[in-house]
Amino acid sequence: MAHDLTERRGDVASRLEDLQRKRGATLLDTGKLPAELGSAVAGAESELDAIDEALAEDTRRRREADAAAVAARLAELRGRLAAAESERLDAIERSEMAARALGDGLRDTLTATRAINQVLAASGARRPAALEISAIKKRLSGRLSVILKAVDPTCGERFGDMSLRPPPFAKGPPDDWRAAEAREGAQSLAQYLNPRKEKAP
Repeated sequence: MAHDLTERRGDVASRLEDLQRKRGATLLDTGKLPAELGSAVAGAESELDAIDEALAEDTRRRREADAAAVAARLAELRGRLAAAESERLDAIERSEMAARALGDGLRDTLTATRAINQVLAASGARRPAALEISAIKKRLSGRLSVILKAVDPTCGERFGDMSLRPPPFAKGPPDDWRAAEAREGAQSLAQYLNPRKEKAP
């Protein structure tokens, strides 16, 4: 529509220019100004003004439509932002709960390990190297490193301020913590839990 009006404006402007030139020439040559020629000029001027007003209105509407589109886009982005923030906070809450549960589990693991070592010491047995607290911490921190590296595979050897040192077994299938520690315990405690029966003389 605006394109048609622009073309029409060019035609009307050209026609108005011809009419104005003709009116001037008539007045110059005859000293008179025919009413019909004056009306034709006035009509062309009025039409040209109307076309300019229509083009201005078209521009205004286009700007309003563009502004409405931008506002709608911003509203949609704000909605997505709010949803993403809600999801982030929910994830943070789940992370905190899991981290606190992990902390409780690790604390209980160390407490139970110390209890095992106390029993072994009371029985005069040597404490197995695999059940040293330092060894337990190393294995568990390695397994935790595996989990954190899976969270962001691009993080390299660090997750924020935490250094990640996955153990050698991390290159294989995912580790079952309980099963792995059960194997460590079985190897370390077998001689105490299932002692060989001495043969009668």
